[in-house]
Amino acid sequence: MKPTLHFVFLILIVLNAFSQQVSTTKSEDLKSAYTIQDSVMIKTRDGAFISAIVVQKKGISSPKPVILQYTIYVRDKVRDLKSLKEAVDNGYIGVIAYTRGKRFSPSEIFPYESDGNDAYDVIDWISKQKWCNGSVGMYGGSYNGFTQWAACKKMHPALKTIVPYVANRPGMGLPMENNIFINPNYEWSFYVGNNKSLDTVAGNDRQRFRKMQFKWWETVLLIKNWTVLTAVQTDYFSDG
Repeated sequence: MKPTLHFVFLILIVLNAFSQQVSTTKSEDLKSAYTIQDSVMIKTRDGAFISAIVVQKKGISSPKPVILQYTIYVRDKVRDLKSLKEAVDNGYIGVIAYTRGKRFSPSEIFPYESDGNDAYDVIDWISKQKWCNGSVGMYGGSYNGFTQWAACKKMHPALKTIVPYVANRPGMGLPMENNIFINPNYEWSFYVGNNKSLDTVAGNDRQRFRKMQFKWWETVLLIKNWTVLTAVQTDYFSDG
């Protein structure tokens, strides 16, 4: 019985080693399948810089249509690269551009303010690259949905289609609707505006903002005076 058990155990060890080797090989193959530019800086017409990532399939020299995500959400690099590789695997060039002030952009972070003009400049830059065939499409939801509509305010000829869903709509729930302020918008400004990526510590501090809301209701402060409650200045609500 013992020799049989030893044999089975040996087989399991061999299979596990083979599985790990195959997994490592696949991982290396995936890395070698893409050309990744993860520190691209795109200059806007007014002198700001937009941080972007570009992913292409290796070994393909002919220009391709480009799928663009334009977002304020700087997620971990692995997640963003995954979505870019999906675009590449479907025959496109994948580009993520982060809104002004995010990731490597040295500019001030101010949601919504410059997204229309900046999106135009990003699309213009993409359309002039040798790997682009002159056609750009955009997709995404939430803030990414908003940036697509913002891009349409001044339509670049290279922008051929947009696929927005659950898009943010400033003036309709952001930051208020029917003159009623939507409290999570205040929390969100810290989440996206506190650093170059996302402030998950502030964003997940539910107790802090819940206490703030109750204090606001009790003191009947104007929105523009919310800094009294937070001791933190935010220009996002400076006009009340």
